[in-house]
Amino acid sequence: MVSRPPQGGAAQAAPAQGDPAATSVRTHDSMTATTRLQPPDEEPRKRPRRGSEATEAVRARASALGLLGPLDDEGGAPPLGAHAGGAYAARLQQDLLAQAAEAWDTPRLATALTWTERFVEASEGRTLFLPARGPRGDAGKTWNRRTLDLLAHHICTSTPLQRTRGEHVSVDVARSYAGAIYLLRCREAGYDIAPHADSFVAPLATRTVRRSQPLAQQQRALGTALRAVHISAAATAGFVRRTRQGKERWAVLVGSHNLLLRGGEPGVSSTARAEPRRILRGRSFQWQPPSHSSRGRLWLLVWVVPIKDPTGKHTGFPCPVGRRHDGVLGSDPLCPYDALAEAWWQRMHGDVAFPVDSAGQPAVAWWTAPVDATRLALPMFLGASGRTWTTDDSRALFREVAQAAGLDPTDVHARAARIGGATDARARLGDAGRQAIQRRGRWCSEVAQIYQRELLEDQLQLSAEIGDVLADSLEELGLGWVQPACV
Repeated sequence: MVSRPPQGGAAQAAPAQGDPAATSVRTHDSMTATTRLQPPDEEPRKRPRRGSEATEAVRARASALGLLGPLDDEGGAPPLGAHAGGAYAARLQQDLLAQAAEAWDTPRLATALTWTERFVEASEGRTLFLPARGPRGDAGKTWNRRTLDLLAHHICTSTPLQRTRGEHVSVDVARSYAGAIYLLRCREAGYDIAPHADSFVAPLATRTVRRSQPLAQQQRALGTALRAVHISAAATAGFVRRTRQGKERWAVLVGSHNLLLRGGEPGVSSTARAEPRRILRGRSFQWQPPSHSSRGRLWLLVWVVPIKDPTGKHTGFPCPVGRRHDGVLGSDPLCPYDALAEAWWQRMHGDVAFPVDSAGQPAVAWWTAPVDATRLALPMFLGASGRTWTTDDSRALFREVAQAAGLDPTDVHARAARIGGATDARARLGDAGRQAIQRRGRWCSEVAQIYQRELLEDQLQLSAEIGDVLADSLEELGLGWVQPACV
């Protein structure tokens, strides 16, 4: 694993020790904007769906349903008294559970708890779970497994809680909510309260329900892709990109498309507590001199820390960005290097003019001008509120661009540039570039394929050329190895 470099440029001052958490608040409508520092982990503008506050809310609801704490009868209870380790061990266990709770998938658990509350009410107060070890352990396991099966069936046969793509929640989604409750109760109990082997009826019922649901229910909702052609069209239509605020927003737009950024990766998520180590800062940009690989042009490395990190193990991922032309700085609206360079210089040096040569291109080693270490530690991008850029800011920006490009902004979300960038990258690299796209987009699974949309040009070419195939097949040669047709 490549570690993240500690500085933003070759000759820049080292950032302050301890990674000081700070953001800049400025007035965008003034070319002489003032700057002040404040912590970047300010409260998000929405009620957080993750983080300590969300976890406490979920814990309170789970406790009311009896889903927290041990689940044992006298015969299966763990040893007490001196053998349990005393007060210190009790504190350790309490802290262990609290730390584990901080990593809960609180949005999913919150929805699962809503369904569980409705299930308990509809079933007239059914006891959810019984002790599943000790003298009556086998009966408890059977009861608990049946509770989970009934909960899943209740969900997929009830009116959805919110807008869905069908009249009912799909059986797979319903079982995932029941599974969230199951895992929560197992973690709190400290053992498997309902082994899957105890379920004999649910698999058959699941098969029946799945067959009865429309196929559209199984499809994933996809938003509109914001592709390079749309970004170019927005620039041609006069989208503001040369003002102070316009340069910063355009850098987010072109950078998100080129680096395949999620909506919150330029800054922070709108619905979660800010994580300072994941914010793109001035020192996240490492500017490089021309090389053979860059075709003799300037380039840079952007160290992106994936904002979607369930395990908390991701480190900075180096994403190379090259200059795509040899013209005047900013003359090509789709050049990610120019957009990011101007935004970075503006963030580091304020209203000082960007250093260019006699041809209007970026000067050689322009980034070596001294930079205050405090500025290198600041978040790179600020939203409309003057605080660290959020997912909401990305969504609003992409919808503005879509509208300027003549698209319907209704289905444009904060991943629009990520989808468009992945689609354009696939069109450029073909199947051979699948792994490169997956690495650049920081995907840990094959879900990257969902973002790479099928191109109309490819399908039309196939449709036009499929009739040109004239080669014989082995079956037509009568070799007798092909299976006979089914009646």
